[in-house]
Amino acid sequence: MNRIAGTTIALLLSTSSGAATVPEGNEGLKPLEELITEEALSDQGKMGYIGLRCGALSSAIGVILQNSGQQDVAYQYERTSFLWYAFSTGIYEEIGVSNADDTVVRSAQELVAKYSDITNSNWVTSGSYFSDTFVERDMMLCSHMLARFQSMEKSE
Repeated sequence: MNRIAGTTIALLLSTSSGAATVPEGNEGLKPLEELITEEALSDQGKMGYIGLRCGALSSAIGVILQNSGQQDVAYQYERTSFLWYAFSTGIYEEIGVSNADDTVVRSAQELVAKYSDITNSNWVTSGSYFSDTFVERDMMLCSHMLARFQSMEKSE
């Protein structure tokens, strides 16, 4: 877990480029870069939540792509969301969360709805789903974390 924490903090520091906006009405969903701290990364419950956020974001992007006729790419995002959900479920099971599968499903549904609200609202106001929102940064952080986890898995 310490390797993951150090890697994730290094990724966050190397990819930070400025503040992102939080759309009105979604203040409860903070940018991931605000959640990824050394303390959070040493807390398995918080890591499970970060995994849920990344899974939900992948699902929300998959829906957008599916609706725009890009099924092949949408499928890749859905596959990625399942990897994140499995990651979170494993953590929640490890720390003793009862019905970890149900917890992940319920939480993911709520988070997908929040991300969808943000991206759809941004589309209406700017013509872009992601630009000038923290969602764009969240996507980048989740992608970098997943790539790092996969490379660590291969090296072990």
